Amino acid sequence: MRLALALALAVAPFAVACGSSDTADTTTTTTTTTSTGGGAAGATTYKSVCASCHGADAAGNLGPNITGSMSAGIGSWTEEQFITALRTGVNADGLELCSKMPKYGAAQLTDADLANVFAHLSTLSNDTETLGTLCP
Repeated sequence: MRLALALALAVAPFAVACGSSDTADTTTTTTTTTSTGGGAAGATTYKSVCASCHGADAAGNLGPNITGSMSAGIGSWTEEQFITALRTGVNADGLELCSKMPKYGAAQLTDADLANVFAHLSTLSNDTETLGTLCP
């Protein structure tokens, strides 16, 4: 419970309401970046940044399923679409993500960090559609 609260408080400054164009980097998150370690480095970053909302297995919790599932997750997304979604708050279909979903500037998570998280998520699959409970 304390870990979830700590992560929520750490992520809260980055939360941007839908439609906002403010993407200023106000806080820097230290992460491990390895361009060759993809899945392993991505698993570490996922666990520290994403798991509190999307669940330990990325199958959804407060946020939606973001596993590599083609039917219920982000399996049909490209790495570029994934990075764009986390930077801009717009998904692969051009729709805005939940307003509670933070937008991450390059000072918080580099493109390599996000590519590693995408590589990790691509190794996970759960076909249960979970939209999450934070946003309708």
